[in-house]
Amino acid sequence: MVQVSGVNMGTENAVTVTGLDLGLNAAGNFKQQAQSAHVVIDDFDVYGNTNQITGAVPGVTLTLTEVTTSPVNVETKTDPNALKTKAQAVVDAYNAVIKKVQATAGYGSTKGTNALLSADSTLRSLSSKMSSATMSVISTGTNVTTLNSLGISLTRDGQLTLDDAKFSAAVMANPEAVTKVLAGTASSDGIMDVMSNAVTAFSQTGTGLLANKRTTLEANAKSLDERVTKEQDRLDNYRSTLEKQFAAMDSTVSSANSTSAYLTAISKSGG
Repeated sequence: MVQVSGVNMGTENAVTVTGLDLGLNAAGNFKQQAQSAHVVIDDFDVYGNTNQITGAVPGVTLTLTEVTTSPVNVETKTDPNALKTKAQAVVDAYNAVIKKVQATAGYGSTKGTNALLSADSTLRSLSSKMSSATMSVISTGTNVTTLNSLGISLTRDGQLTLDDAKFSAAVMANPEAVTKVLAGTASSDGIMDVMSNAVTAFSQTGTGLLANKRTTLEANAKSLDERVTKEQDRLDNYRSTLEKQFAAMDSTVSSANSTSAYLTAISKSGG
């Protein structure tokens, strides 16, 4: 018994046997003809090779679960909680960087944990650039133009805080403006782009400001190591010289003591 099945679904992937078909092309020998999923959206026919239809409605994936001849209403709503979760993740990541900079370089009356990086200008510049990025104003044609208008604001210690109620209200009232503020448009940057560009300028591998700072510190450390090595060599040479001098002095003293003992012996014998 011969069975033939297709790997991919959809009408365009129908199986056809050519040549000696052994009767496989006979209608009665087909278990199931290949067919595409079909849905009518606003009087437009949409077909798909699977039961998941994407692209017919921008940003929406339709999963077809049953055959129906009566209209089905599909309602899409903005989900402020999902966007808020992502916004909170950005806030947390931002605060983690700021806390690390403050702990390392010092902040206010708190001393830095790394004496070499205390009040370091590069780290200070990083936190300043990130802070400036959060205060960017994005043109949206509405009064929603800044992170603060979304409920995301800077605290006195330089960190971000998210007001859940204000953020949800902004998303529900004008999701398009919120999207522009955060992600921008095809022709203009949003605040996330501005912040990303600021961070990239510092973190870019090889050419970023932090990479340059590391190169400088490593060069300084190498220079200090070379100075230490040279100073140690000088001290070792000086020690060697002193040891030779003391050895010569010991020899001289020993010779003088021998001479003194000899003269003393002569003096006694002459007496």
